[in-house]
This record gives sequence, structure tokens and C-alpha cells, in this order.
Amino acid sequence: MHFLNKTEKDKTKSDTRKELELKVRNDFVNHWSEVYKGRYDYLATLVGRTPEPIIRTILSIKPKKVLFIHTKDTIREIDEIVQEAKLKPSDFEKELINGSNPDDTYESIKKYASIWSKMCVDISGGKKAMTGGGAIAAAFLNLDILYNDYEKYNTKLRMPEPGTEFLNKLDNPFDTSQDVLDRIGIELFNNYDYFNARIMFEKAKEQAVNPLRFEILLHLSKAYHSWDSFEFAYANKSFEIAMEKIDQYRIDPGFDNSVVQFHKKVLGLLADVHGRKYVDVLSDNEVTKALVYTCYTSALRMEGRGRFTDGVLRLYRCCEMMGQHRLALVGIDTSDVDGGEMDEGVVERFRRIKAGVLSKKMGKHVDLSGIVIGERMGLFDDYVLLSAMGDELVDGVDLGELFGVIEVRNLAYVEHGIRSVDNKGYGRMKEVVDGVLGGFCEVGGFEVEEWKEYSFGVIG
Repeated sequence: MHFLNKTEKDKTKSDTRKELELKVRNDFVNHWSEVYKGRYDYLATLVGRTPEPIIRTILSIKPKKVLFIHTKDTIREIDEIVQEAKLKPSDFEKELINGSNPDDTYESIKKYASIWSKMCVDISGGKKAMTGGGAIAAAFLNLDILYNDYEKYNTKLRMPEPGTEFLNKLDNPFDTSQDVLDRIGIELFNNYDYFNARIMFEKAKEQAVNPLRFEILLHLSKAYHSWDSFEFAYANKSFEIAMEKIDQYRIDPGFDNSVVQFHKKVLGLLADVHGRKYVDVLSDNEVTKALVYTCYTSALRMEGRGRFTDGVLRLYRCCEMMGQHRLALVGIDTSDVDGGEMDEGVVERFRRIKAGVLSKKMGKHVDLSGIVIGERMGLFDDYVLLSAMGDELVDGVDLGELFGVIEVRNLAYVEHGIRSVDNKGYGRMKEVVDGVLGGFCEVGGFEVEEWKEYSFGVIG
């Protein structure tokens, strides 16, 4: 007697599932192709790990062209869908996105909706963030939303009960109750998508019998969106309006009050920084601390959304500000440096330290004569100069390691290179910046964990 091994059992299960899917597919397509006949010319669909629902949708609505929105992990599924749906290369387009960022899905659909008429969006596949972004895009652009739904789920087969599937056209959330808009708005807000959260709260405010709470949440969304974009004056104004309305209406928007009060104080501190001379801003301990912590927590939000390139740029800026701050305290403006005014011993140590790091990194001797202190200094030179001056901030900072992680930022496609940053590259830079941040707190007399208070609040 032959007993099936695990591989053979998995293949048998897969074959059984495929057989059931094919039977269901024929019945499904026969029925729903009549229901949706001629209704749509174009289809945008989110590609996840399960191709079958997408195949059924394509065969049912028979679009002229399909847009596959996929991640790098799901591109293989497109091949199966194309083969099963009998699509020619001219029948489809592909858009590669970051599946953890709903904005990517939104922008992909928006781009094609502007050139394709009679378009619908199928949200049956993809990650949750993709589904959310697809539904929001369809709602904003007034496109029909399709979903492969079912009446009963078979836990043994781990798939919908064959024969209970149907192609559902979902209601536009903007046309449904304020409760749906409220829930979607809160979810977007708590996932740092303040721009789209604001739109949801605005729609909910229009529909609500009592719009006051939504009015507050709308202004808070504007405030946090502006703060996350470093537009401090706008953020402060929106926050002030929100706080006034909270006091006026005596409404709890669902925030921890201590968090809201602290953020109000921080934004008041930062509101006028863009109107001041940069070196003067950096000479102010409290303002610099607020800027550094704002930048650092923004990097963490980018990390949480899988946007590692954006995260690296913020970590770089955070590290740069800490160095510039220490130099500003001794009267050095890194945007306008006069090396001739500096102590000769400091200049000589600067040249020797920088030459040493570069020689080690490049694997060959770098002549001191070619090294000068420029009129404008970048991050690496800032820290070399601080090291030459014996500043406490650079105690324990490995300048070779710092130089290495700067390359992660320099090679990012949004800066000087053509590469995107992955989790590993981001992690390398964060490790170095975390070390500098610890030194910044120590020499500035700040609490090490104080940056956590700059994390944006969530609606409970």
C-alpha cells in the first residue's frame, strides 16, 4: 500500500481545488456575463495570491483592456490570469506598486481613469492596503466597485462553498451612511493617511445630522497632514481651529487629551521656523529638539508604511540637523563657512580625519592637500568637523560607518541615483542615526525616550 507524502497530498488538494474552481468558473461566467454584458470597457484589478476571482471577473465582464495592479511578489500570478483568461499582450497593462502603501494603488487607478472610459475596479485581490486604496480611488473617481463575494465559506476546502459565489457591485462609500465614512476615515487616520481621512470626514460632515465631531476630525486631519509635510504654520493653524472647536462644542474627538495638548505646544513652538534664519533656529535647543524628533518620528511612519526611501531621506535630515545644531551653538553656519577664520589646529585635524576615513573606504591613500573645508558643508563634513573640534556629539560615532550609510541616501532615486531603498538599507541608516540620537539627547540634557511623545495620536 502506498501512502501519500506531504508533497503528493498538497498536489492532490491543489488538483481537487482547481477542478472545483473550473466547474464554478463556467457556471459563474455563464450567469454574470449576462448581468454585466456591455457595461464596462475597462477593468482595473488588484492582484493578490489567488488568481481565480480575477479570472472570473475578466471572463464575466469581457473588458477591452485590463490594468493589473500588482506587487513584486504577485507578478507571477498575472501570467496564470493572462493564460486562463486568454488575454493577448495588447489586452492588458501592468502597474508595479508598493502593496503596503494605499496611495500607490490610488495613483495607479487615477492615472488610467483619466484616459479610460466606462471603467470599473475589482477589489477581490491584493493586500488590505491595496483593497483600501482601490476602494477609495473608485469612490473618489465615481467608478463602480466589483467584488467576488460568496454566501457561504467551506472551512474544510478553505474556499467559498462552490456555487455560492457571486459578482457583487458594492455601494460607493460616499453614498452610504456616515457610520461607514466615519469608520473608513478613522482607519485611514490611524494609518497616517491624513489626506484621504480628511476627505472621508468632509463627506461624513455633509451627511451627518450633527456634523460637529466630523468638523473637528477634519481639522485634525489637516493639521497632522501639514505637520507630516513639515508645513508647521498651516499645521498650527488647523490645530488651533480644532482645539477651539473641541472647547466650544465640548466634544471628545477620541484622542488622549494629554497627547493633543502636547502636540499643540510643539506646533506653537515650530509655527514660525520657516520665517527665521536657519542658523538662528538651530541655535535654539528646544526648537531643534522639536525639529529632530518631528523628522525622526516621520521616518518611523514611513517605515511602517514600507516607504523606505522616504524614511531614509528623513533619517538623513534628522542626522544632519543634529550636527548642524552643535556647530550653530559655536557660531558656525554650515551654509556659509569661512575656513580661514577657524583655528588652524582644528582645520588640520579635519583634513587628517577626513583623509583617513576616505583612504579606508576607497582602499587607497587620499592626499591631505586635496581636502579643504568648503563654504557649504554636507552631513559628513559636519561630523568630521565636530570630531576635529572634540564635540561630545560624535563620541562613539563611527565616521566610516556614517559615510557608508550616507551612500544609501545618495543612491536613492529621488536624490542622486536610480535605486530605491530596501528595508536593509533603511535599517543600516536607522542604526547609525539611533546612536547619534542617543548622543544628542545626552549632550542636550533631554530624556532619551522623549521623542515618543512626538508620535502622532490615534483615534480611539
